[in-house]
Amino acid sequence: MPHEGAEEAHDRSVPNRQVHDLRRLAAVQRSQLLDTPPDEPFDRLATLARDLLGARVALVTVVDSRRSYWKARIGVDQLPGERPEHLVHVSFSQYVLDAGGPVLVTDTRNDPRTRTNPSVEQMHIGAWAGYPVFSPDGLILGSLSVMDDKPREWTERDRQVLDTLARSASSEVGLRIAMADAQRAAARARRLADRSAHMALVLQRSLLTQPSVPEYVDVAVRYQPAAELTQVGGDWYDAFSEPDGSTVLVIGDVCGHDIEAAALMGQLRNLVRGSCFDRADSPAQVLRHVDRAIRGLEIDVIATALIARIDPEPDADGARTLRWSSAGHPPAIVLSPDGTSTLLDAPPELLLGIDATAERFDHEVRLAPGDTLLLYTDGLVERTERTIVEGLGELADVLATLGTAPPDEVCTAVLAASVDPDARDDVALVVVRNRG
Repeated sequence: MPHEGAEEAHDRSVPNRQVHDLRRLAAVQRSQLLDTPPDEPFDRLATLARDLLGARVALVTVVDSRRSYWKARIGVDQLPGERPEHLVHVSFSQYVLDAGGPVLVTDTRNDPRTRTNPSVEQMHIGAWAGYPVFSPDGLILGSLSVMDDKPREWTERDRQVLDTLARSASSEVGLRIAMADAQRAAARARRLADRSAHMALVLQRSLLTQPSVPEYVDVAVRYQPAAELTQVGGDWYDAFSEPDGSTVLVIGDVCGHDIEAAALMGQLRNLVRGSCFDRADSPAQVLRHVDRAIRGLEIDVIATALIARIDPEPDADGARTLRWSSAGHPPAIVLSPDGTSTLLDAPPELLLGIDATAERFDHEVRLAPGDTLLLYTDGLVERTERTIVEGLGELADVLATLGTAPPDEVCTAVLAASVDPDARDDVALVVVRNRG
């Protein structure tokens, strides 16, 4: 390969505007072929060119504004550590860019284009033929070329072979550019998805405020995002005190896993809050209000939700009445101090956002002193490798040892035992104990 000192006699200015064309240079960068090791498709094409034409050397080059990089080099002796490239002003590929098409030189020492080029002597080039390698949009990225020690006439067959092989090299380059573009697009999509998921998580957590409840109950809440942030979505909880002393508990899950689902969750959570607060309506009536508001306000949302209300006044035994209604949400669970758990199951009802005229029904249960109520979203019990029924059974096994544990410890233990570290769904959890 030539040394810079030997190139001073040759014009280094490279007046070829095509070499420095910005669109062409952008296509070279898109190809991601510069400074990459040899690989089989280009080596095979260069080998075919050398063998079919009986040449000494064959190259596939990629040319930027500074150098001609040898993506394939067949018949070139290279010293260890020597870079597989020529500076562009001594590379013969510049002539292909200048011509905008094939260049065939019969005698390099007598051709006005090449006779002063130091590569003629340094690489023993007697004859040279190069055909352009194009990008998919017709920009010349480099060349496929062959060279011999002595002058030679290039036959029509030689031209046809080089043209065919150069077209194959262009097709391979097009494939590389398409793959590189797809990788960049995928990377951009991942970055946007991660950013969107992070924004959804921040939004979701900002809306999941700490509970504000009366002293007769102990409450703990948790929100655990999915293992993949892109799955963050519309799970929410709420717990607050009414002016009459009642405790209102809400758990819900908006369909979807993105920032839009998180935003819709915020709207629906506030709608439920507004419909519940300071009204004598039962949970079923609140769900009917919410359904009508969703339709009237044209909110495009579908969600499960469960609303529960604990009466402030206990009976003589310290028990309190829990009224609840569910819009397609997984059933709540009552955990007794002895570890027995009871599923608050009922006939399924429609999700919110489907039918504003859907019937809603209230249900009642007695919460004895020390009883614990669990509200949760489906991510706690649902996995791909098991049914919800199996998940509920496993949850009951976990709860069997937690009957007297404080609600905060119940949350921690349930999440640790039930949630898959690689879970694809987030989980919201509310644990409430009647103190009596």
